[in-house]
Amino acid sequence: LLVKIMTKQSQLVFVNDKALTEQDVYDEVDKVVAELYKTGDIGNATHALNTLDRISNTSAHAKARLLYGMNTWWIETKQEDSFLDYIESMSNQNKATVVGRYINVQQQIEEGYIPKELSERPMRDLIPIANAIAQGYELDAKTTKRLLAAPSSEIGAILRTVKGKKPRKS
Repeated sequence: LLVKIMTKQSQLVFVNDKALTEQDVYDEVDKVVAELYKTGDIGNATHALNTLDRISNTSAHAKARLLYGMNTWWIETKQEDSFLDYIESMSNQNKATVVGRYINVQQQIEEGYIPKELSERPMRDLIPIANAIAQGYELDAKTTKRLLAAPSSEIGAILRTVKGKKPRKS
């Protein structure tokens, strides 16, 4: 299986020398929904949903790795201007909400501050964890274990405990 990231707008990837487009993905989803109506078996649709979630998570992690690598190269080669400004002007990324946060997450992973067992969490979980670490908070073994077992909705509460902050009123 050969997968290559594409540069043309309509192509997502090449798989075994065949371009895969966004429309291909939408067409497959439509087939899954049609099959659901035909058979009444929701299992295949649930499997497709879980697969799309895995693709989304993998894509976010890959984006973080790519941005971190690009930023590291930018710094090492002493490029002019700010990397974040460059990315914002040359891509669809918003520097404050995506690029900076993703670079921070990958940096914390690369430097070993986010334990390996936590590094596979969804990006929405890793961003607040990486932010806490960047602010100087450390994750002990007990906290890491709690974060591993926690659903996404509890990550913020665990980190507030680490920071010694009171729970939010809401």
